[in-house]
Amino acid sequence: MTRVFLFLFFLLTFKCVNAQEPVADTIKYIITVEPKDALFYQRQAKRTKNPTTSLELLKKALSLRTLAQDENWVADVRVEMASSLFKTGNSKQAFSELLTAEKIYTASGNNVSKAEVMVQMARFYEKNALWKDAVKYYQAAHKLHETAQNNSDAANISLHLADIALIQNELTKATNDVSYAVKQYESLENKTGLALSYVKQAEIHRRRKQYKTGESLILNSALPFFRSTGYAAGRVGCFDVLGKIYFSQKRYSEAKWFFIQANTQARSLNDIEGIITSLINLGRVKTTIGDYNLAKRDFKEAQTLADRRNNLFLQANVKDAYAFLYDRMGNELGAENAAGLSAELTDSLNKYSNAQAESARTASVKLSESKKESKSATASSKADSFQIIKLIAAAILILVVILLVLKRIK
Repeated sequence: MTRVFLFLFFLLTFKCVNAQEPVADTIKYIITVEPKDALFYQRQAKRTKNPTTSLELLKKALSLRTLAQDENWVADVRVEMASSLFKTGNSKQAFSELLTAEKIYTASGNNVSKAEVMVQMARFYEKNALWKDAVKYYQAAHKLHETAQNNSDAANISLHLADIALIQNELTKATNDVSYAVKQYESLENKTGLALSYVKQAEIHRRRKQYKTGESLILNSALPFFRSTGYAAGRVGCFDVLGKIYFSQKRYSEAKWFFIQANTQARSLNDIEGIITSLINLGRVKTTIGDYNLAKRDFKEAQTLADRRNNLFLQANVKDAYAFLYDRMGNELGAENAAGLSAELTDSLNKYSNAQAESARTASVKLSESKKESKSATASSKADSFQIIKLIAAAILILVVILLVLKRIK
């Protein structure tokens, strides 16, 4: 019996030792080295968050372009360069890159990409409160998308046009733009697009003092759609418009509640501009009902956030809110100072916007002059070619005459 146990012990020990012996590795490891060509540098540019680095990588990509990259690829890179240039504050060169890209897309017949360039130009002007130019480029992009039957993109642009119309208080224009968007979104069954449209329609109704209609649109249409699609950012706009609807009707408790909801939702999304706007609205309600200290606290936080973002528009809005507060408190000097600061900030914003517009205009003029020079050079080249042809023809004619004369002499 002892021998049997010993045999089993040695057998198990032998197997364990064998199991520990190294096994030859038969797996072949293949390391793929990514070629550092134009596409490599383009990909690297997209990965980096530093706009200056991105710009250098894109320039490198252009320098390594081969026949595999067509003109549309070049235009795509130009658009990416424009994005980086805008981030570095070089709007003049950025706009120049967009204009170059637009020219290439036009030549290749790529209207979809051309429309996207138009949208970027429009957003540039919209951001700088240059409404006329923004509308011009949005409408051009809208026409291209409509022709290509890109209904979703066309509807999105219509909402931007509606925003501009609302800023200028052109309610009929805003109504038409939103109605177009609603029609397109309905055909596409796009609930988020519809909800965004309903929020704008509610604001139009508020301004027309059609409060019940506006309230119903938010509560019965926009909010349910945003909930079903999970688009939390859209709810901030819903609460904001509802707060304004109730504030316009002097229903201050309800207005305050919805502005608090807008503030809470904005904080959960880290939407700084949404937080600032809701704080200003909250402060205005509190000022109206006499809660001056609480209003001042809201404005102080809004001021801090606006200063951190160095946003002149929001800073001016906060100062304007302070002027409203001091006026209600009977502090004429404080109201005057706050109003003056708001005016100064607005003036600075206008000067900045005008400088941006001048940069864009300069870029446009340069490209236009370049086109004229190109056409002039082409025309001159054609004229030179025609002159050479005339000289060659004359020389041939003279040669023929000489040959005929020599033949007769013989």
